[in-house]
Amino acid sequence: MTIGEVVEVAGGGGNLADALAAAEENGLVVAKGGDGDLDGGVELEDGQTLIGGGHELLVRGVDSGTTMTYSAPGRRGTVSFGGDNAVVTLADNTYVGGMDVRGGGVSPPPGNFGLEGMPDTRGVTLAGNDISETGAYGIGFDAGSSEISLMGNTISNTGYAGIAFNHDVTDVTLTGNTISDPHEEGIRFLEGLRT
Repeated sequence: MTIGEVVEVAGGGGNLADALAAAEENGLVVAKGGDGDLDGGVELEDGQTLIGGGHELLVRGVDSGTTMTYSAPGRRGTVSFGGDNAVVTLADNTYVGGMDVRGGGVSPPPGNFGLEGMPDTRGVTLAGNDISETGAYGIGFDAGSSEISLMGNTISNTGYAGIAFNHDVTDVTLTGNTISDPHEEGIRFLEGLRT
């Protein structure tokens, strides 16, 4: 993946929304653990990468073109939100990895997803995240989304299914994800097909 601006933010005083705005499109935000959680209810821009401290990924510099393994500084961060929106709303060509994602518990509003792709979201990778306590789905992709890769995520205690795909979602790869204690199915394919 190609990375532009790198911005670090830590729980217990840092502002994740400001960090994402500063990173801009194709930027990388490192959400590090601190004295408290980072406030969620945020939206990624196209091409952004959001990772927790300690997470590693292969990146290529926008200007230099150099490829290297980037090891994020600090320890794993937690982002939480209990309102009627996703903790993190995804955009095209985004990556979220090595994060703890917490909703407001299984009773909050039904829009309280952990990670959500809106209609026609494309090119999303979610890897090594721990998602729990969401009022709705842990991970959900709306109609027309495509090119989705979910790898090594742990999802638990969700108000609806652990993972959900709406109609016309295509080109999905699921590898090594663990789902426990969803209040509905582990994985739901909406429009009638469920597993």
